[in-house]
Amino acid sequence: MRSGFLTSLALLAALLGLPAPAPAAEPNPAMRLQAARAEFLATLPAPLPADPWPLRDPAADATRSAELLAYDQAIAKARDWARGANGVDILPRKGLWVRPYRRDAIALDVLEVMDNAQSLGITDLFVETFRGGRVNYLRGGTFPSRYSEDLLAVYVKEGQRRGIRIHAWLHTLDFGPDWAKARPDTLVLDGFGQPSGSTERGSARVSPALSEVHREVAELIGESAARGVDGVMLDYLRYPTRLKGDDIDESADPRNFFGYNLRQFEAALRRHPELATPEARDFLRTGNLAREEQREDLMARWKGALSEDLESLIGVARDRATRENVALGAAYFPDYYFHPHDTRVQESRRWAPQFDLLSPMCYQYYLDEYPGPYGTYTINRALEIADDTIARLPANKAPLLMPSFSAEVPGTPYERVFHHRTLREQTAFLKGRVFDKAFPRIGGVAYFSYGWIFLDSEARRKAAG
Repeated sequence: MRSGFLTSLALLAALLGLPAPAPAAEPNPAMRLQAARAEFLATLPAPLPADPWPLRDPAADATRSAELLAYDQAIAKARDWARGANGVDILPRKGLWVRPYRRDAIALDVLEVMDNAQSLGITDLFVETFRGGRVNYLRGGTFPSRYSEDLLAVYVKEGQRRGIRIHAWLHTLDFGPDWAKARPDTLVLDGFGQPSGSTERGSARVSPALSEVHREVAELIGESAARGVDGVMLDYLRYPTRLKGDDIDESADPRNFFGYNLRQFEAALRRHPELATPEARDFLRTGNLAREEQREDLMARWKGALSEDLESLIGVARDRATRENVALGAAYFPDYYFHPHDTRVQESRRWAPQFDLLSPMCYQYYLDEYPGPYGTYTINRALEIADDTIARLPANKAPLLMPSFSAEVPGTPYERVFHHRTLREQTAFLKGRVFDKAFPRIGGVAYFSYGWIFLDSEARRKAAG
């Protein structure tokens, strides 16, 4: 039984392109975690008490069971093994994106998640902390807690035990439906008067230009830091995506962009008088120009103004992260630069120096050759853009680059036209390119997501709500 399990886990490690230590007479220490956890959990009462953590962390003067001691020893051995393996790996930092659930706290399922992460040599865990206007820790502020348990604190505790960095993953500018209903004046709007939900179903994106948005994002960073996280990862640090067919809408129409929140719009025109002329105002309002040769120049100025507003929020986040002494990271789409009029306005080349960690989301379907009309729409080109972004910076201002890869969403039908390459292929491709010194600034890789790799674990945890 155990032999079959170890073989399965070894195959999973190979799938992700992870290093493996030299064969030893005893099982891989990371693989021993699964059995040690099971032996410890078997000693606990059923059902577990409402607060099971004293069973995991008994008082200092309490007697610790032999099973708990063995489990903690297995964790320590796995930690040392992973450090040794990562120390000689060409990609020493390995990230994993994870969504926590209530069972992680009340049924100690966080142990399963962390064991699985540790068995893959994960060094950085991006734990979803703010999504849809709710937080995964206990809070009495603007945004309510999703659960009655402090899930972020639980992950921090286990991360510290295992030497895994914990980053609070924030859906930064999506403040959720309750906020949107109470404060519609803060939502982003396009030139047709529509909010983000018109193009991204279910989203409630707010304007990055507004002081109340700055204040709330700063508070989210501060509250996450108070729970002992190593870093904060800003996701959804962008305007909404406008699509045309199955790709980005590249129309040179200013109204496609989500910069028409009244306060944001008027402030942008005050900063940029060239956008406030009667002709420019009419262009922003109707998309029409008397002199068509001005279109690209005005579009560039309009996008620049929107980027400035996003950068103002990034500056606030940078200041708060520095004050709290936590690393500041951002997940972003380098393929923004694939398209001339991409409404996301993720000008990463402008704001990269503000971050300690950048995770370009390289979710393209092909590695370095696209068998269709978009010949350069590949992971390789996205990596080139990300690496070039860092190459422009002085060494002392260059963030760590850790690309995020994704494979197929579970259940994707095989007859679908487009399919991602496997994580094994993607990681092997990245390692080969780094080995060839094509991307010297890349120091890690991240996998999206835990739930798409460990399907059974995710399903059990999610089912309990």
